[in-house]
Amino acid sequence: MSQEFSVIDLENDFFLVRFKTEGDAHYALTQGPWTILGHYLTVQQWNPHFDSSNDNIDNIVARIRLLGMPLHCYHKKVLRMIGN
Repeated sequence: MSQEFSVIDLENDFFLVRFKTEGDAHYALTQGPWTILGHYLTVQQWNPHFDSSNDNIDNIVARIRLLGMPLHCYHKKVLRMIGN
């Protein structure tokens, strides 16, 4: 990753980031989730119809730690109930 990019503050806590290479953009989109100062950063590919004054984030990818959870509880059904 070359780490060269530019950032534009759109408004409402949205930012447009332009990467120097396609590989850097791919890395940012696929290697998350990302956090900045303890807050999750939602990353998505640019959409020309995006409106920072009206768009809402419908879902995110997040890592959670379930300390002390018994191993037999690591089942899709149980994890979905916790997630919901």
